[in-house]
Amino acid sequence: MVGGQETRVNPQPDFTAVTSQSPSSELNARERLIGSWKQVSDQETLSDGTVVPLDEVGLLTYDRTGHMSGQAMRRSEPKQRIPSDSTYQSNGYDAYFGTFTVDEEKHTVTHHVEGSVARQLVGKDLVRSYSFDNDRLIMKPANADEHWTVVFEKDRTY
Repeated sequence: MVGGQETRVNPQPDFTAVTSQSPSSELNARERLIGSWKQVSDQETLSDGTVVPLDEVGLLTYDRTGHMSGQAMRRSEPKQRIPSDSTYQSNGYDAYFGTFTVDEEKHTVTHHVEGSVARQLVGKDLVRSYSFDNDRLIMKPANADEHWTVVFEKDRTY
């Protein structure tokens, strides 16, 4: 459920990057997710097909005990209205934490939200499709009503 709506997994997701031949591809997805991920790009596709690159910085963290946290800050406001802002952001900031589970068959990770700057997300399960491209993590919503893509890079400084 996202925002009171049932989340559906896209039946034809594009996971071509999953075939990447890095040494870490031998690890299972949960093991590969563990650590900190620095956001390197974010974009949202509007209903008219326009792709809007978003000027954000962010950090996503998964730990071995099954906890996660994510936060992103908009550095500048986009010219267009971004549909996901009303769900996830407060004053240009998006942050939540909780636990996570991974479904490797469906290539999804579910964030079980315990706390959030957007209070309507507390208690919700946010399902994200994922793929890996070497040290990059590509996330998209599993909810067919949302149309964004965020790319993270493994942060090896922690």
